Amino acid sequence: MMDSIWSEGNADHSPLPTPNVTVAKSGTPVHELTPEDIRGVVVNPIYAGVGPFPRLVEDEAWFERAPD
Repeated sequence: MMDSIWSEGNADHSPLPTPNVTVAKSGTPVHELTPEDIRGVVVNPIYAGVGPFPRLVEDEAWFERAPD
């Protein structure tokens, strides 16, 4: 599957980077989420619509629009 995303693959067989995403536990109250937890939601392909996953959250929910 990775070849379908990055055609060059991991040709030099170098080690992959260590994951640096924090995932909040299900049911964590919003006021207890850390900035790292929120960042983990933003980059989650299930929410962001990356690859084969349809987006579940529209751009309007992520970005505040400037007044006209």
